[in-house]
Amino acid sequence: APNLKWHDVELKKYLSPVFPVPIIIDNEANLATYGEYYFGSAYQHPDVLYLSAGIGLGGGILHDSTLLRGVNGKAGELGHITMLPDGELCGCGNKGCWETLVSLRALYRYVQEQVATDKTTELWKITGGNMNELTLEKIVAAAERGDRVAIVALTKVGRYIGIGIASLINALNPSMVVFGGIMSSAWKFLEPVINSEISTRALKWNRENTEVVLAKHGSDACVIGGVASIYQATISQSIAGLRF
Repeated sequence: APNLKWHDVELKKYLSPVFPVPIIIDNEANLATYGEYYFGSAYQHPDVLYLSAGIGLGGGILHDSTLLRGVNGKAGELGHITMLPDGELCGCGNKGCWETLVSLRALYRYVQEQVATDKTTELWKITGGNMNELTLEKIVAAAERGDRVAIVALTKVGRYIGIGIASLINALNPSMVVFGGIMSSAWKFLEPVINSEISTRALKWNRENTEVVLAKHGSDACVIGGVASIYQATISQSIAGLRF
């Protein structure tokens, strides 16, 4: 877990003594994908691409109502697709990963780059010039009041999100793309830019069959996915126990 700086942490070993019940451990974006599929925006959509943008960028890929896990369970690490070969250093050790362009850190970086030459922004005033005081809420609020720096920063994030989604639509041809995570609270400003990039870059016949929507459960989709994973496990066990 590069953004947590965790390596070889045996979570189940630590959790089992505290919670004496069956424990399921899964990737945050995978759980959120199930949460939106069973109880959210992707209900009854069998082919779904889910993106969770926040500290990093996670992804889940649902095909024929089944989560794509890959050979060792690590499929869906969409945030680590290389977008700029010589870009920012990512927590994974690579440079220019997609998440380095669309995460909260990237958004703050875009604001800081502009503030270096423009001190008239509301964000300079409300933080007292201390850019460590930036929050997504402050940036969105400033954008809603027409602050140029906030709008430009959010637009830049939206553009890179849209570029990446367009490529994934061409590769995976999903019926729906669901956008969630902390950054989903800026959807008002991200959505038009995302869709503009997708319309420009995705193949026409793919774009026409793909909806791009906001996660119903926003940044809570992962928690709902925890419920969904138990729901799915229960159904699977019940079906397995049937006799025909």
